[in-house]
Amino acid sequence: MRITTAGTVRVLENGSERYSWPIVVIDDRNPSIQLVREPSAGPRGALALAYRVEDDYGVVGAEAGFTLLDPVEDKPLELADGTRIGPLVEAPVMMLKLPRGDKAKAGEGRTTTDLTAHPWAGMRVRMVLRARDQAGQTGESTPSDMVLPGRPFRQPLARALVEQRRKLALTPGLVDEVRLALDALTIAPERFMADAQVYLGIRSVFWRLQYQRDKAGLESAVDQLWQIALRVEDGDLSDAERRLREAQDRLQQALKDGASEEELSQLMAELRDALNEFLKALTAEAQKNPDQNAETPQGSSRMTQQDLEQMLKSIEELAKSGATEDAQQMLSELRDMLERLQAGKQGEGGQAQQQMMETLEKFGGMITRQRKLLDDTFDERRGSGRPGSEGQRGRQTPGQGTAEDPQAGGREQGLGELGQRQGDLRQELDDLMRSMQGLGEEARRRFDDANGAMGQAERSLKEGDLDQATEAQSKALDELRKGAQSMTEQMIGSRQGQSGSQRAGGDDRDPLGRPSGEDALIDSQGRALPSEVDGQRARAILEELRRRLGESTRPATDLDYLERLLKKN
Repeated sequence: MRITTAGTVRVLENGSERYSWPIVVIDDRNPSIQLVREPSAGPRGALALAYRVEDDYGVVGAEAGFTLLDPVEDKPLELADGTRIGPLVEAPVMMLKLPRGDKAKAGEGRTTTDLTAHPWAGMRVRMVLRARDQAGQTGESTPSDMVLPGRPFRQPLARALVEQRRKLALTPGLVDEVRLALDALTIAPERFMADAQVYLGIRSVFWRLQYQRDKAGLESAVDQLWQIALRVEDGDLSDAERRLREAQDRLQQALKDGASEEELSQLMAELRDALNEFLKALTAEAQKNPDQNAETPQGSSRMTQQDLEQMLKSIEELAKSGATEDAQQMLSELRDMLERLQAGKQGEGGQAQQQMMETLEKFGGMITRQRKLLDDTFDERRGSGRPGSEGQRGRQTPGQGTAEDPQAGGREQGLGELGQRQGDLRQELDDLMRSMQGLGEEARRRFDDANGAMGQAERSLKEGDLDQATEAQSKALDELRKGAQSMTEQMIGSRQGQSGSQRAGGDDRDPLGRPSGEDALIDSQGRALPSEVDGQRARAILEELRRRLGESTRPATDLDYLERLLKKN
């Protein structure tokens, strides 16, 4: 039965109550969603939204809907058979990504979508975000009025074609006016149109509007006018860009659908080919128009095709390992980077941001060394726990070896070396924290906790307590990671606080749109993205953990520890 009101469930036997359970119905609240910052537009007009969703049982879907604020003339096209053709496009809908996890109870999300091809681009709209829970209940955000971002066109002919396209899409009854405008735009093509494909394309649309006056023909004309405008603006680059975008979309969908490894490999190959073609077209376009790149900062020399190839390899490795969410996130970052690259929005960060990025890189190296130290300590702990040497496990003061254990001296030396390495790492953390300026409270607290855990690990190693040492080292490693995460969030927040009209002072990203720093690979929300090496190492660690768990001769405490590690992963 469907329980809709409070009551009691009773079990009766021969008319007597044996058991009973009171039930209280808790109302399922509607989900909520709100913007956490004002909408922004990317270098080429892509709309970026940051929002927060909440629900008592979890949000399963979210979208952004739009309505026009300025009225459009209601003038449908009336055909001879009495058919009326109204606006050719529906209101755009922007699907929003949810925070990590299948059911997001609370969290922030960010979605970037290119709506510039929609005829509403450049018009005033009212946007409302909607969230949906499993029960089908919806919650809406406070309406936000804005101009739907449009793609900037420099070429007058491209702007004219986009204008006529919008008129045709929204008011099909003005088709004859559109035909007249297209006819005028193709006067004296030998003087105004160097590209024969542009001229032939416009004339093709002109004649289609004359002889194919049905909905399919008009919709085809709207699509073709957009492609012609792109070719006028970008030349051959527009075709390469379209193929690249299609390859990205196919791979993104395959990741969502859980495609096979063979299919993912094929789509990755298509993406590589499309990317290479895009970069060649981009280079050719830059050579044709050297003046447009005259003000490119010197930092642009850091962009190489190797950077992009590394991202593609990372995406492929993540997809094959089953980390589809990370692969989708990195693919989105690749799209943003290419958009920035094509728009030429390159810049250099301020001195403070650059200094913090260099410090973050040092913390990255420290995290790597702490992880290696934990592995070595665990190996030492495993060796001390072999059958026949139980007396050496647990708490033992170095130097207490006896003749019954001739390896005690070697073990004492090994523990001393581990303790020295741990002490050096703690001292390095001390020095680094003292040299830092402007470190946030959260990050400083995390690093202080990491420092304390390192000190505990150092003492435990000196005392021979490997159980306590590995526990303290695990905590130190976790706090270092959380501190570095807090630093990246602080950097992103600072950068967003400086944002304005395309950041008049320049931004602090490299030509691929990443925070500056040789090894930095951080997404638009400040999260560290896994590199190719990280993905390979993660798989190797999981395989090693499973192998060790299968060794039945291991002590019970080791097996319990391994099981906990595997559950976390």
